[in-house]
Amino acid sequence: MGHSRVAAAVFIAVASLVGCSSTPAPDASVSTSAPVRESDTFYFQDTGLTTPRQGGNTIDLFVGLRYADGTDANEIPDYRQLLALATTFLTPSDALPANVSWETLATTMAPALKASGPMSGVTVQIRVHPKCSSPADKRGVWRSAVHTVGDIDPMDYVPGPVEVCPAR
Repeated sequence: MGHSRVAAAVFIAVASLVGCSSTPAPDASVSTSAPVRESDTFYFQDTGLTTPRQGGNTIDLFVGLRYADGTDANEIPDYRQLLALATTFLTPSDALPANVSWETLATTMAPALKASGPMSGVTVQIRVHPKCSSPADKRGVWRSAVHTVGDIDPMDYVPGPVEVCPAR
C-alpha cells in the first residue's frame, strides 16, 4: 500500500471516530439549560410631590412592579390607579400620623400596592428632598427609604441632583 493510501485510510478512520463518545448524544428536543422564567416588570415615578409629613416635605416616589406569572394583559392594572393609591399615603391618618418615619411609610405602601393587583413583587423608594431653609439640610442632603416585598429585586437608590441648595 502506498503512502497516500495509508494516509487516506488513517484519515478516514480518525474522521469516523470524531464525535464518538460513551455518552449518548443529547436529544435536540430536550433543553439542557435551566428553565427560563418569564416575567413582566414595570416601573413608574412621580416627582415633586408635596406632603405635610414630618413638618412638610417634597418627595419623589419610585415604584417597581413585577406581575405574577401568567398575568393576562387585560389583568394588568392601570399605573395611574396604583399611583393614586400610593399618593394616599402622603396624607397623614390615624394609622400613619404625620411624623412616622419614611421607612414606615414605604413599609406600609409596598404591601398595599402588591395587594391591589396580580403582582408577585413590589419595590418602593421614597426620596425626600432637602429643605434648604433647614440648618440640618442646608448642605442639600437627600434621604431615601426603600422597601421591597415579594419576588422582585429591591430598587437601587436613585440619587438626587448634587446641587440643590444655593450656596450661602
